[in-house]
Amino acid sequence: MAKLKGDKTRIANAVLYVLKRAHDRNVSDLSKFQLMKLLYLIDIEYRRYLGKSFYEAATFTRWDRGPILFEAYPVLDLLKSRGKIKVETSKNPHYGHDRECHSIVNPKMRINLTGPEKIFLNSIIDSYVTLTQDRLRKIAYATEPMQKAVEKEKSGKPIKERLDMNTVTQIGLV
Repeated sequence: MAKLKGDKTRIANAVLYVLKRAHDRNVSDLSKFQLMKLLYLIDIEYRRYLGKSFYEAATFTRWDRGPILFEAYPVLDLLKSRGKIKVETSKNPHYGHDRECHSIVNPKMRINLTGPEKIFLNSIIDSYVTLTQDRLRKIAYATEPMQKAVEKEKSGKPIKERLDMNTVTQIGLV
């Protein structure tokens, strides 16, 4: 497996921290859907308060089940192959199909984020990590980039396109 560089390292640290925080909140089986929505909402809130992307050069794409960070897929594969995360398939009677459940192998591992970044991430993750997939989807769809994408779709534009993250309204830190 290749070594992570640049933005993929940032994504890996975010994934690990989300899974660590989920573990700390007794959520040990985040689906890929939930994980993708959390990565997206982290970027939305980071942009809202700090005016820039948490992931620097990452691209979110409007997909049929909401925003997707395709750069996260090879990161997840690498973290799994290195034994940092565990991915198990389970049946969920509420969704009618199997789902991949993600968890961190060592919740005490050191994750390369600054103290202020961790504090910021804690507030975002704690707000969303215990929500159902349906609730996370609704929150993601209520964001400016998703609303703009849905509006475009109404006029016949394709569903699978890059989200315009510059539409996020910045409110800044007080």
